[in-house]
Amino acid sequence: MLEPVLNKYKHIVFLDVDGVLNCQLFYTERYKHLTQYNDIPFYKTVKKYLRKLLKTKELSKFDYYKSEMCPMRMGLLNELCEETNSAVVLSASMRSGWTVEELQEIFNYCGATFNIIGKTGHCKERVRGVEILEWLRENCMQWFGVHEHDFYRYAIIDDDSDMLLWQQHNFFKVDNYSGLTPTTTYLIRRFFTHKTF
Repeated sequence: MLEPVLNKYKHIVFLDVDGVLNCQLFYTERYKHLTQYNDIPFYKTVKKYLRKLLKTKELSKFDYYKSEMCPMRMGLLNELCEETNSAVVLSASMRSGWTVEELQEIFNYCGATFNIIGKTGHCKERVRGVEILEWLRENCMQWFGVHEHDFYRYAIIDDDSDMLLWQQHNFFKVDNYSGLTPTTTYLIRRFFTHKTF
């Protein structure tokens, strides 16, 4: 994990992966050669196919994750983080079982140029908004020199809605059909900089 340096980053992006860096459009385009299993959604067909390749060692763990992340959407996130001096904290379910350093290595392999400075924990309620709040409580002082209730420079990108009511201005919900779009990154850029482009 990167050593906390006060004011090294201006903003934080709490990032989900499924439905954000991949989506139904991405799966349909990239895996159009697959036949859908029974009546399950197509993205589950793709995930089943990729897990099979991983199990039979036709895909490495790194290539498995790379095959699940859209280069175009990764590029949008790279640009957002670079232009707004943002670091990423993973709130995605894939954070389990990996250290922050391992997650950084995986994301770098998948085309990321941003830094991952942490990952949220798991709360008993399994509510992402609570897990984000707990991360802010534990880390805001060491990264930004303020308490969590004085820190507003973060964005949550997710296709689920289990956030806290007072996080509504920081929450940028994406549709799992189209994932991260230029419109979403534009809105976050405006939110962080208070400028129109």
